[in-house]
Amino acid sequence: MIKRELIMSYESHLQSKKYFDETAKVYNKRSGGLVYDFSSLMFKRRNEIVEKFISPSKGFQTILDYGMGPGVFARFCTENGFSFIGIDISTKMVKMAKSLKLENANFEVGDVDSLNQYEGKIDYVVAIGLIDYVEEPMKVIKSLTSCTKKDGNLIISFRNRNSLPGVLRDTVKWIWNKIFKNKIKNSEKVFFTSQHEHSFDFTTQILPVLKELGFDNYKIKYFNCSPIFFNFPIKPWIWHKWFKIDSKISSSLTKIFCSGFVVHATKVEKK
Repeated sequence: MIKRELIMSYESHLQSKKYFDETAKVYNKRSGGLVYDFSSLMFKRRNEIVEKFISPSKGFQTILDYGMGPGVFARFCTENGFSFIGIDISTKMVKMAKSLKLENANFEVGDVDSLNQYEGKIDYVVAIGLIDYVEEPMKVIKSLTSCTKKDGNLIISFRNRNSLPGVLRDTVKWIWNKIFKNKIKNSEKVFFTSQHEHSFDFTTQILPVLKELGFDNYKIKYFNCSPIFFNFPIKPWIWHKWFKIDSKISSSLTKIFCSGFVVHATKVEKK
């Protein structure tokens, strides 16, 4: 039984590595603002929220970005006084991050076991667009929180389970797989693959775990307030207007239309 679980875990690891290696170029274009489509709009909205959650460094502070992609937040963090540590399972993503040639930034290939060396050492731990795709989400969250200092911060994003886009996406995905019997694999989207894809409810799934781990102070911001669940190109002028509108209307009041959210939680030491 243990051997079977190890084999499944290794296969999942390889599957994730393959998926992110294949999507590295597209992901890099989105992170550089070189694509005007619906996915890039969500990407930028989510990143904007993350950057607002990161306060400029007070002295010698360190940020660890697990699943950092092509170093999406690396430049922002180093320019705001942080030492940046980026870890990603994809060798292609890490190569792209290194090409930025940033001072005070270190990039490495690694998986969840790589986090063990940073236990209790990090001021900010960031994991964006990651938890949705891992095999054991709660286990990874616990590993991430173990890296923070006593007053450390965790910034992490999730797909919104109870959203209209999520329900529509899951319905179409179920119909699609029934028709094609999940034979279509060659795509940049998880929609067509067997790659793990999770969604979460903040109140019932995420908040209890954070409180159990000592993260009692938290903020939550939603993004992508629309019923749309698929990607399509957008004219640049429409894209920019849409971005501004989404920034204003996405909130806990409109969360049923929001496909995702970002949580900033701070560890509170018990007295």
